[in-house]
Amino acid sequence: MTFAENEERSPWEPFHVTHGFKPSDSAVSLFTGCRATAFSLGLREKHWRDHVQNLLRGLDPRTPPVFLLDPLAARMFIDRGGFKSKREMIAWIDDNARMPAEVFWDYQLAQNYVYPRATFGEEPWATRLKAAPDEPIQMFLTKDIHVVIVGGETNPYWRIMGATYHKTASVDDWR
Repeated sequence: MTFAENEERSPWEPFHVTHGFKPSDSAVSLFTGCRATAFSLGLREKHWRDHVQNLLRGLDPRTPPVFLLDPLAARMFIDRGGFKSKREMIAWIDDNARMPAEVFWDYQLAQNYVYPRATFGEEPWATRLKAAPDEPIQMFLTKDIHVVIVGGETNPYWRIMGATYHKTASVDDWR
């Protein structure tokens, strides 16, 4: 999947700046995966938090969420959630991408891909495997959750793409 970041209309710093580049640098970021996606139009006034949590819980538990927000949707997250930065939004996502341990470990994809890592002692999965059945556990690693502003402000669409971020590279170095 290819998408262009709308840096000019983003209410937050560009993705490449978050990853150590200067605002004036031209950069490209590489993600892999995209097996699971969920999307929506806007944010409901009353129950948007529940809606987003349900979307997160429906993702493949082995690929972290990348939120692709139209600038209109980003402003709705700011207005309704009070997120002054991507970091605040990511912290909220992390707090809400949790489920009871017994539900998480019952997901077939968690059993196939995450459980073996846990049984071999890979952290944090090994510790999460020891959680009580009703103890909420994080589905993803905080450092793997990302937010990118895309789109042309025609509709407040947004998407959660299950994808793994690999790196951001300078386009200027290729010229």
